[in-house]
Amino acid sequence: MLNYKIYVRNILESIKKIERTCKNRKSLNDEDIFDMTLMRLQVIGENISSIPKEIKQKHKEIKWKNIKNLRNVISHKYNIVDKDLIWKFVENKIPKLKEALKNE
Repeated sequence: MLNYKIYVRNILESIKKIERTCKNRKSLNDEDIFDMTLMRLQVIGENISSIPKEIKQKHKEIKWKNIKNLRNVISHKYNIVDKDLIWKFVENKIPKLKEALKNE
């Protein structure tokens, strides 16, 4: 099995890209930015599956299963993804995830 830090790095890199593309925005109304953000959230959700249980238990403030579920909705039910909910996730949950993983 690969070292879990590879997955942490992938998640943090995706967060960095989300931060860069969403910087100075108030919404995800730009279709290209929205699509890019969804792709990066899929990458985050996929990599979360490979984060060890011990790390997840250490950061109980993160709703790990919800992030994985978000990935599944984006991947399999793209037509029901709500831009406003994704924006709230980007604004409120991504910084907490970044904080939790930056020293792992």
